[in-house]
Amino acid sequence: MMTFIFTDNPEVVRSYNQEFQRILNNSRRLFQQSDSPEQILNIFGAIFQSKATTNFALESHPCLALMSYGPEFIQALFTHRDVDLCSPVYTQLSAIMKQPQFTFTANETSCNYFTLDGLRKLADTGLFNGPYSYHQTPLPKSVRQKALQHLLDTDMGNQKCRILKPSILSETGIHLEILSDYSVFLCFLSDKDTFLCVYLKETSIGQALDDYLCSLTEEDAVYTQKEARQILLGLLDGLSS
Repeated sequence: MMTFIFTDNPEVVRSYNQEFQRILNNSRRLFQQSDSPEQILNIFGAIFQSKATTNFALESHPCLALMSYGPEFIQALFTHRDVDLCSPVYTQLSAIMKQPQFTFTANETSCNYFTLDGLRKLADTGLFNGPYSYHQTPLPKSVRQKALQHLLDTDMGNQKCRILKPSILSETGIHLEILSDYSVFLCFLSDKDTFLCVYLKETSIGQALDDYLCSLTEEDAVYTQKEARQILLGLLDGLSS
């Protein structure tokens, strides 16, 4: 709002800027903002420690926790990266992923929505969309096969994975989580391949998004479990050939 003011009158512009700054300062208690991977992980780690669970996640590919066939999968995510694995960003991310809270169980009630294009890209190239596209070293075929097979063996993560039909979400550059306290964690890439993150603690926004994602269980919004299994089987067949 402070950038796009359609007037040249300096007094008016100054008044608008002052008002926008006042609104921003008054609302800071409702959200946290970060523009570096390390700061984002600090926020994400704090969310885990608060014991707030995830109601819904929306991203380009299946949740990493639901694809995880064991410690070897998490290790593969870092072993084959073209980054400095000693960086605090990656050591911290690895620590978060190994926390007990990161492991899904049959009793979990959360749901993970992801795009068909993102799933195909992962299977075909070993690369991710969204914030994870920051990593440009492909995962080996063997890792992709085990991860997709694990989804099949666990019945799409105990039916927590749902593939969105293309008409619902064309954007794959985001990672969105609606938490059980109706806060919202949003992470995406900027134009210059840098991470941006906003954590909103305004419950009416979280409730609205929660209601919207609840509505996506209709068959016209997502592929059925049978259709999703056929998609995974087709991708696995392609990886085997």
